[in-house]
Amino acid sequence: LKFMIRAGTQPSVITYNIILNACAKSGQYDRAEQCLGQMIVSGLEPDFTSYNSVIDACAGEGQCQRAEYWFEEMWILGIPPTIYTYVGLIRAHLKIGDLTRAEFWMRELKKSGIALNYVAYLVMISACRKGGNTTMAKQWFEDMKEQGIMHPKVYTAMIQVYASKGELQNMHKVFMELRENNFTPDTYTFNGLIQGCRLSNVANIDQFELVLRNSLI
Repeated sequence: LKFMIRAGTQPSVITYNIILNACAKSGQYDRAEQCLGQMIVSGLEPDFTSYNSVIDACAGEGQCQRAEYWFEEMWILGIPPTIYTYVGLIRAHLKIGDLTRAEFWMRELKKSGIALNYVAYLVMISACRKGGNTTMAKQWFEDMKEQGIMHPKVYTAMIQVYASKGELQNMHKVFMELRENNFTPDTYTFNGLIQGCRLSNVANIDQFELVLRNSLI
């Protein structure tokens, strides 16, 4: 930015958004906030992309209060949040292991009227696996299906949830649903199946192979 300004070229909103996105990807929330402040001082009006990037940068560092602060700023300025605004807030709380607050923002997303997609569900279910909360993961998985949303990555995430608990029957059920919906299992899907067998009471290699073979029938 300094080089642009010295050369007599004023950065645009797009210029700032590119820099903000880079800050978000590198987790530099403090630099993202500084950049947004500089953008405002220069007389430019940040858009939803600008704020989403700052929230995402805060999320990457688990800076929940800062993420929520910028969300409030969006509302004050009349900038409508997008699904990725809420995903950023969810990610921020999941970063510090706060499933309760993450679920709060997931419910706020549903109430907002914004069209849902698989990304928010994937983030929630993956976090539930890391937090060991199978019940919450199942609730959001079922909610996703009720919304008519299906994606192989979310099915794989749910397989991994059950796999982490060694719940072969539930794991197999989700795998069969994945195939019935004409999704192709990938490496992560099979890794989940193998992990589930390892953590269950499958005692030997013959049983292990039988479980996997039955999943493919």
